[in-house]
Amino acid sequence: VHDLLNSLINKSLSCRRIDHGYALALLLMVPPKQAIEKLHAMRSRSASSYSKVIALCKLAIDYGCLVTQPSVVELSKGILSSAEWGKRLSKYKISFTEAFRGGGQEKAKVLLVLFRHRGIDLNLLFQYCCDFELDIQSMLLSYLKVLLTEWEEGFQERAVVVIKNITNQTALHERLVNLLTVKVMPYDYERITFLLENVIRVEQAVQLRPEQGLLLLDCLKRYCRVAPPTDYEKQWFAEHYCANQEQLSLVEIDLPELSKTRLPFHSLLYGSPMKIIQSELSKTTVGKLMPIAKILKLPPNDFFFSAITSVVNQSQGSLPSTQLPTPSPTFADIAPMLDKIQDCSFALTVAKWLAKELHSDADRLEALKAALMIARQWKEQALAAKAEDQSRAASERVEMLQQLLKLSQTERLLRQHKLDQKEYLQLSNQGATLIITLFSDIPVSKKPAPPVHDIAAQIAHLYNLNLDKIKRNLLEQWLPATGSSKRDMDITQVSMLEDPTDLGEEEEESEDQLNMKRLIYLMNVPDNLEAHTLLLLNWAKRTSSSASPLSRVRALQILFAIAPPDLIERTSGTPIKEVRDYMQRALFVSELEALHMSTSLSAFQSCKKEGLVKSLWRNHAQEPRAMRLICELCLFYEIFDASLWARLLEQLLAMNMLPYLRHVLTTLASHSGHWSISSMPAVWQKMLLAPFQEVISPLMDIQKRECEESLKMLYLCPFPFELNLNAVVTAYCSVEMRVHALAVVLMIPTTAERERAVKGILCGLKRDQLISLLQELRQDEDQSTYFSGVPELVYMHLNSMEQHETLLGSSHFTNYVHFLISKKLLDSLLIKTLQVNRMKEAIQLVELYNDCHQASQAKGIEALKEYVSVRELKGLKLEYLSEQ
Repeated sequence: VHDLLNSLINKSLSCRRIDHGYALALLLMVPPKQAIEKLHAMRSRSASSYSKVIALCKLAIDYGCLVTQPSVVELSKGILSSAEWGKRLSKYKISFTEAFRGGGQEKAKVLLVLFRHRGIDLNLLFQYCCDFELDIQSMLLSYLKVLLTEWEEGFQERAVVVIKNITNQTALHERLVNLLTVKVMPYDYERITFLLENVIRVEQAVQLRPEQGLLLLDCLKRYCRVAPPTDYEKQWFAEHYCANQEQLSLVEIDLPELSKTRLPFHSLLYGSPMKIIQSELSKTTVGKLMPIAKILKLPPNDFFFSAITSVVNQSQGSLPSTQLPTPSPTFADIAPMLDKIQDCSFALTVAKWLAKELHSDADRLEALKAALMIARQWKEQALAAKAEDQSRAASERVEMLQQLLKLSQTERLLRQHKLDQKEYLQLSNQGATLIITLFSDIPVSKKPAPPVHDIAAQIAHLYNLNLDKIKRNLLEQWLPATGSSKRDMDITQVSMLEDPTDLGEEEEESEDQLNMKRLIYLMNVPDNLEAHTLLLLNWAKRTSSSASPLSRVRALQILFAIAPPDLIERTSGTPIKEVRDYMQRALFVSELEALHMSTSLSAFQSCKKEGLVKSLWRNHAQEPRAMRLICELCLFYEIFDASLWARLLEQLLAMNMLPYLRHVLTTLASHSGHWSISSMPAVWQKMLLAPFQEVISPLMDIQKRECEESLKMLYLCPFPFELNLNAVVTAYCSVEMRVHALAVVLMIPTTAERERAVKGILCGLKRDQLISLLQELRQDEDQSTYFSGVPELVYMHLNSMEQHETLLGSSHFTNYVHFLISKKLLDSLLIKTLQVNRMKEAIQLVELYNDCHQASQAKGIEALKEYVSVRELKGLKLEYLSEQ
């Protein structure tokens, strides 16, 4: 019976669904100890099935009550509660196995899983804690931590409920502070805002400055980060949020994704905010960061100085490589920031720094102007406060900045006009000296001249100088001649009547001529032209003994160079001819002084010029300067003494004054009364041949120009047929200037002599030499008037010599053919063309001839036959042409 009963109990307890009454009856039939052991063993074997364990626990509770075993009842109730929670949590797919088998510590761990599950509400957590006798307040604090650190969405609603159920305000405060300062990421503005709002409710967080934090968060939410995180930010993050921060380098620290667009809250509010804001500052972000700086109570001077330095350094590329390149800032971008710096002394230092660092001259000048304005404000404030030391320091700064501003404005002006050479920049602080140097150098420079008048006016305005006074001083300095003029030393080269400022290409400019250029530039100002005209006229006619005749001449030469005749007449009140005559008389008087024959203008004007000329000839005939003066006097006062002129010309030739002699002969050629001078043709002949004396080929450039002058003079000669032109031709041939020789041949009057001369020049020349000669004619475009007939001479020579093949294949052959056709000299070329069986070319020649002279309408071979028949060309038979 005992065995049967055990078998029935085992079978009953092993069923999937236990029959509670039947199993309880069977257990009552055995001893209590045996029954309890049966229940315990079956419960151990069924631990994986919470439903079976629940049924067994209920059975054990009822059995313990019936047999009065309180220990069995208590134990079964605890296991029943665990089994029921295991079954309940399994619906949420939460494992309760460890907690079921373990004690209170294991059951507390289950809470961490429950906290992370969105399907678990607070009531369930309360019930769980009550069932397993866990501390509800500790649970709520832990749940709050998980909500605010691990939940991504929906945490605020639950966290609010959790906080309301926490009764220990001190623990709540500690937990909120811990979360705010350590657990919540500095870029999670939403959680930080929630925490700060609840910290304010606790009213125990004075040191955390929650109100300030909320204001800061409101600004941070509206700001989008522009610069990557700084090293300081990474270090802060590592110290507060990385467990093994000592083993990490700054490169290895991995910041949250939000750090790319948000600034860190904690290091701004509780750390060194300028180390974060510094890299964010730029001309576009300063306005957005100003509210943040105000909330953080950053010193305005420091904040705006950092902003200014960041803006400037970003454009110079001196910030870390993490910064994006930005365009160069202008002072207009920085001025609003500079205005916000309240300390005048500090603002003045910043403005001076900007004047050195900004890129463009214009911006640096604006910075200096701002610095000067700040210094003046500082001075006014010091005077108002009666602070003598500060007032004295401010006054010194004002004076120093005024000088520095003038210097910078002058340097900028010079750079604008590309006058930034060292010698000019060194004079930037010496306004008057710089103006004088510019007027001295620029007019005589061969480079394109900048507007010196405008530059000088601006410099004079900067330094408060009287520019008109400076110009008058320069006129006094440069107008008197120094006596070092090359025209005075080499008077054989020029005429007194020529412009003394007009130099040849090879002639070195003297100081007097440089001064003339300077003065012409100095006086030639359209706005002041009338005043300068009056100034020069007064100088030329003033009675002061310090005004030499030559300085009067130079003043009038400058006047004629800058002013139109009508202005001179209107200003002087005299006809322009009288002014020119006055200048010429002054020039004659200056030349007499050079010959130690001092006289006044009035005495010179009243003396007899013929007697003066004879006196000069008698006493100074061997001096080139006197010879030039005598000739000029005779030309100007129209002294036409044939014997005197004959002696003058011979003397000029003897002194080898060829350039001046050319001038005299050209002038005399314009007056037919001088042609009767008996020695005139001989002088012309000698003058033409003089350059060829003692020269050999190849010629130097200066020798070649002298020889070319003879050709020009020959064409100006009023009686060329009285000259020995063959001698001139021979002279040109001797120096291998055949083109010029042919140009002279054109002036030979008789045809026979001209042909002989051409043959003498061209015979013996090879084909390359003839082509080179024609090519030279093409290049001498500036002298084409002299050589226009030379190609025809060459073509006539080739045709007469029947050397048609010489130009064949060259670029000159077409011109040669057109010349022969135009002169009706085609016969020889046509015969030679047919003799070499060039029928097609012969027909083309005839057709061109017919088109030019409209001789016939025939074409092809018929045109050729007709031409041969009409021209009666010997050696060509019509039958031969027909056969061809």
